[in-house]
Amino acid sequence: MKIDKIGITLGAIILALIVGCSENQQQNKENNQSQEKKELSTDMSNEVINPLYAINNKEYDVKTVPLMYQNIKGQKRKLFLDKYINYKLTLDSLTKEQEIYQTQIDSNIKKELSFIADKGVVQDELIKTLLLQKITLETIGLEEVAKNRPSLDKEIDAFYKKHQKEYSYPNNIEISFIAVKDKNQSQELLNELKNKPFSIKKFALLAQENSLDIATGMNGGYAGFMTEEESGKTFFDTVWNIKKTGLVNHIIERDKRFFLIYIHKKNHANSSQLNQVKEDIREYLLKKARNKWIQLQYNKIMKTSKVKIFDSFEDNLTW
Repeated sequence: MKIDKIGITLGAIILALIVGCSENQQQNKENNQSQEKKELSTDMSNEVINPLYAINNKEYDVKTVPLMYQNIKGQKRKLFLDKYINYKLTLDSLTKEQEIYQTQIDSNIKKELSFIADKGVVQDELIKTLLLQKITLETIGLEEVAKNRPSLDKEIDAFYKKHQKEYSYPNNIEISFIAVKDKNQSQELLNELKNKPFSIKKFALLAQENSLDIATGMNGGYAGFMTEEESGKTFFDTVWNIKKTGLVNHIIERDKRFFLIYIHKKNHANSSQLNQVKEDIREYLLKKARNKWIQLQYNKIMKTSKVKIFDSFEDNLTW
């Protein structure tokens, strides 16, 4: 980035012309040179030597993102930077709304951190930064769309009547997993996990470090609820037929990958009445509207914003 070097100020030049005394001229010259060096030094300290990204021609270096960014490579690096910039742009435009909903934002952050801690997910600096930005943005969006939907109860009733069959849900399993390509590696990881005392946090750390699945790996292996339709009958039945919850004490192979699995909970098929799922439907409808609202905010910003990423992501990982 080019920097305009600050010369002797106009006021100083005028002063030098007015004061004819050579002694005063010399003193002014020395003062001006000192000030020039000071201002130049200040300017140089703000210079971005190796810009990471630019927003509206203002450049930012790696010091503006969490330190963990410097230690990751390839796809994970790109995923983070893309989301970081998107969130940053949108949140910067919603300062007023953030102040209004700060209490709710703080509450949602506390709930989410508690939830993921129970699942053993370990938040490093990088992931936590994205998480807090995401919760902040989603809370603002949710509150904004909620206050503009006075007929929400009627929408919930109509949605339930239309989708009633969908609330007869099948067997499902809440799991975390680590997927690797090498059988020997999977056995070594399992042996490490079986060493007592077992810790779900240890499982999560190993998932972050070793799992081939980017999305769940960054989330400590947590995959949420799995159904037969999503995972395939053979794989689902294999996990479902394991009697105990907790760490599965053997490796499960699927599609030339080897899985270490932790079972959080099993849920048997059931059918839900409106009073049982009303809050879930409300959340679904508002989240759908919220996501659309967030996208609209981002689209507005991008019409007047220019974003350039200088990171080449040359060290792409092979999954």
